[in-house]
Amino acid sequence: MVSQSDVSIEANSKPPEWTDEEYKRICQQVNHFQRAKRKRKKVKPVLKPRGKVTEKQITISIEDSACDWDDIKDEPFSLDTNATRIYVKIGKERAKCVNTGKSIPVGGAAVYRVFF
Repeated sequence: MVSQSDVSIEANSKPPEWTDEEYKRICQQVNHFQRAKRKRKKVKPVLKPRGKVTEKQITISIEDSACDWDDIKDEPFSLDTNATRIYVKIGKERAKCVNTGKSIPVGGAAVYRVFF
């Protein structure tokens, strides 16, 4: 095994004292290490109810005038006055849909505040 202090390696060049077999073996080890680091974690399963589910009707209020995306904090909002989908701002450029649980990128929008 060759230590770093013994050899100075330039990018994409084989050290002169390494044999072709040693160089190939080291490259394979580096590639294997990089592939192992890139593996994605398993996605957690979607939560499902364990027992009986009951539906509840709720009453919400929707602001009549639209406001700017930057003006809202972490309060619920909708993209239309019918509130078919309700979102919550979770970051400077991200919102999470309450209906589906998915997050979406947002660059800017005119939104309607929703009050429960």
